[in-house]
Amino acid sequence: MVRAPRASVRVYRARGPLRAEVPVMPRKSDGHGELKIQIPSMKPIAEAFFKHINHYYACLPYNLNWRVNTRPLRSFLSQHPLSVIDIGARGGGMGELAGLSRFTRYVGFDADQEECQRLMSAPPIDYSEYRVYPYFIGQGGTVDFRFYSDRGMSSTYKISTEYSRAFLEPSPRLERTVKLEAVSLDSVMAKERINAPDLLKLDTQGSELAILCGANHTLAETSLVELEVEFLPMYEGQPLFADLDALLRSRGFELLYLNRAFLQRKKFYKGLSRGQLVFGDALYGRSPSQLGSLSLKQVAKYIILLCHYGHLDLAWQVYQEHSEVREVCPALTCCFPRVPSLVRRGLVSQLDKLICLLLHLRSTNHMFCDSDRGWPIR
Repeated sequence: MVRAPRASVRVYRARGPLRAEVPVMPRKSDGHGELKIQIPSMKPIAEAFFKHINHYYACLPYNLNWRVNTRPLRSFLSQHPLSVIDIGARGGGMGELAGLSRFTRYVGFDADQEECQRLMSAPPIDYSEYRVYPYFIGQGGTVDFRFYSDRGMSSTYKISTEYSRAFLEPSPRLERTVKLEAVSLDSVMAKERINAPDLLKLDTQGSELAILCGANHTLAETSLVELEVEFLPMYEGQPLFADLDALLRSRGFELLYLNRAFLQRKKFYKGLSRGQLVFGDALYGRSPSQLGSLSLKQVAKYIILLCHYGHLDLAWQVYQEHSEVREVCPALTCCFPRVPSLVRRGLVSQLDKLICLLLHLRSTNHMFCDSDRGWPIR
């Protein structure tokens, strides 16, 4: 089996931050045809099984069974790549974008300059363009940023004593506090000449609301927002899900999906328990009646992203109500597979009964923590 050569990666400085340009690798064309949901890839499942003692720890992409085949869309996406902004870019990249990443211009922000340098020292080769900026995004002014021994918990907020006492074992140690200048997303977008995002992702340990409050212009041209939300305070004084939900709804967004994460108070009880809903990943999409600020090309990319994340019903509504988008991207019609037959649905229902019985027989999953990512089958 002959393998295609790896694309070369060229890293250089551009307006301050390191930037990586990654050439798009040509692939063999299969001609024209209907775009269907891909047969679920076994690679993420195999990695989850063999790299982790339990597949729950793999944090599988929650759109694992919904990714679209981009071949018929290749021409459109090559000319009009997706724009993704990731605030809180620790770790780099987004698993849910697999399949679309080669048509994606990724821009990340992280307050930890060392993490930014680490990410750019070995940028992923599967993005059309990859940049990471060492900015702290907020509403402006000076903030105290706390670095904890668990870097993923670092925040402008202090970890809640109640949360730590119940759920963290061991509790992260505060290593140092530094003063950082917060800048609004709108101002950075203008300064660095970054295109408006099709997808905005936030995971900043409590400061998501402040970021959104400083992103009015950016949100007006954004179609999808994914952010971490808390239902129980992890940090003292942090905004919770209800606060973020109210703001996004006021900006014309609707909640599409919630990946729930449950934690058990294992410091108090070591036995089996259902745990408590503590946080989650919320995906918001722009309401079909609130697309007036988007260009036709942006609407086309919104439809593609909705299908990629599994929200074909909303994508179809947008597609039908904005028929002029078909002239911009004729291949969009291939994003919607045929409705499964009653026979197929009946067979799947019988299979589900067997799976339900097996899960019932094994009782609980014997985990102290659990999330919907452990079973990305919805």
